[in-house]
Amino acid sequence: MVLIIIGMLASMALPRYGNSIVIHSADAAARRLAADLEWARTLARTRSAPQTVRILGTADHAYELVGINDPDHPDQAYTVSLTEVGHGAVIDSYDFDGDADLVFDMYGLPDSAGQVVLSVGDEQRTIQVEVGSGLVSVTE
Repeated sequence: MVLIIIGMLASMALPRYGNSIVIHSADAAARRLAADLEWARTLARTRSAPQTVRILGTADHAYELVGINDPDHPDQAYTVSLTEVGHGAVIDSYDFDGDADLVFDMYGLPDSAGQVVLSVGDEQRTIQVEVGSGLVSVTE
């Protein structure tokens, strides 16, 4: 009888646990991209030079901070593949005024507004960049 009760509880808990992992992965991937966009904005302001973030496409599910070396591997470019960093996220779409590049000027302002849509399973997150302020936000 005890085993039946444990089995029933486990059968109810496992789907919820699996769904929570998907939600966490989607949130983590969106926060990672948002943090890197903010970092690019900060680099542009502190260096008083433009900084480009390039989405490498929906096939690669990756992005790059152009001209920046990876902090962990200084001999490599700073490229993040969202499918490989443990999130399992894919880039569904992106649009920076018809471009794959988002360029922050020396004041940290983007050359265009834009958004990137990520998904993990059924969970989807949108990372938006405002043109007037350069603020980055994440929405479900």
